Amino acid sequence: MDRRQFITAAALGALLLPYARPGEARTPAPARRLPPPLDPGDTVALVSPSSATDEPFDLQLAREAMEALGLRVKLAPHLASRHGHLAGTDAERAGDLNAMFADREVKAIVCARGGSGAARLLPLLDYGLIARNPKILLGYSDITALHCAIHARTGLVPFHGPIGIGSWNAFNADQFRRLFFQREQMQYANSADKGDELVQRKNRTVTITGCSKAFAMTGWRIGYCGGPKEIITAMATIQGQSTTNACSISQKAATAALNGDQACVAEMNAAFKARHDFIVEGLNSLPGVSCARGAGTFYAFADVSKAMAAHGCRDDVEFAELLLSAGGVAVVPGSGFGAPGHMRLSFACSMKTLEDALERMRRVLTSGAVARSA
Repeated sequence: MDRRQFITAAALGALLLPYARPGEARTPAPARRLPPPLDPGDTVALVSPSSATDEPFDLQLAREAMEALGLRVKLAPHLASRHGHLAGTDAERAGDLNAMFADREVKAIVCARGGSGAARLLPLLDYGLIARNPKILLGYSDITALHCAIHARTGLVPFHGPIGIGSWNAFNADQFRRLFFQREQMQYANSADKGDELVQRKNRTVTITGCSKAFAMTGWRIGYCGGPKEIITAMATIQGQSTTNACSISQKAATAALNGDQACVAEMNAAFKARHDFIVEGLNSLPGVSCARGAGTFYAFADVSKAMAAHGCRDDVEFAELLLSAGGVAVVPGSGFGAPGHMRLSFACSMKTLEDALERMRRVLTSGAVARSA
C-alpha cells in the first residue's frame, strides 16, 4: 500500500464506509424502499454471514423459533459451516446471502448470529440482484455492516432485530408479529401526562453524555443517558438490537472517573483550549490555509483549497500526501468527511508536537514543493 492508498483509506475509514472503494465516483443515494411484508406460512431463510455457531443445538432452536412464529424455514447451504472462526469462507457466506435474495420462495432473511466477518462480504454482494428482489433482512451486532451497505447501495430498508439463535421471548415475538405480520408502524413516545399543568413539565428531559472527551477515555467506548423510564426502556430495546454492551472494565473505569476528583476535567479543558487557539492561529498564518474556530473539539478542520492550487495538487488526498512526503506531517483529507479541499488535524498531543507540525507545514508551503503528479 502506497501513501496515497493509505491516506485515502484513512479518510474513508473516518466515515465508516468499508464498502466504498477509494476513488469511486459518488452517485445519488437511491430512494428508500420498504420490503414486502410477511404473512404466516411464508418462507424465511436462516443464514450465517458472520461468525460460526458453536452449538448445532442453537441452530435447531433458531429454526424452531421461526416455525413457532408460523413460518416455513429454509436453511442456507453454509448455515452450519466453519472456516476458522467464521461460518464458511467469504465467498460461501456472500454466496448464501445472494442466493437467498434471489430465491423467489424466500420472503425474509434472518441472520443466525453476529460476531465478526460481515464487513468482508460487502464487495462480494450482488447489490443489483438485491435491489431487484427486496425482502426483509433481520439481525444485529456485526450484521450492522450489511444493513448499512445494502441500504446505501439499494435503498432497501433492513431491520435491526433479534438474531436467529438469540432469545425469542414474549417481547421479541410480539414485536416481530406486530411489525412484520400486522404491518404496524412501531412508535416509542414520551409519556404525555400534563397533570394539572397548562404544559407538560415532567418526562421531557433526556441527558446523553459519555466519558470519551471529558475524561480522555476515547478508547474505552463508554457513555450513558438518563431520562424518563419509558424513553430509556425504548432506547435500551433499540440499543440492545443494534450493538453490544460496554465491557465490565470500561464500566469500572467510568465509575472511577465519575466518582473521582473532577479537577482533572478543568485542567484538560484549559489545556485543550490553549492547543485549539494555538493550532487555529498557526494554520491561519500558513499561505493558502484558512481555519475556522471550533466550538468544542480536539480537531481542527482547515480549508486548504488555495494551498492545493498553489502546489499543483489535484485533490486533498494528494495534498495530504505532499505534507506527508515532504514534511513528515500526517493529516486526514477532508473529502473523507464530505468536504473536499479541506484537511483535518488532531491537536490531542503535546504543544511541542503542534509547534513542530506547524513549522514543518510552513516549510513545505513556502518552499515551492509540488505534488508528484504535477
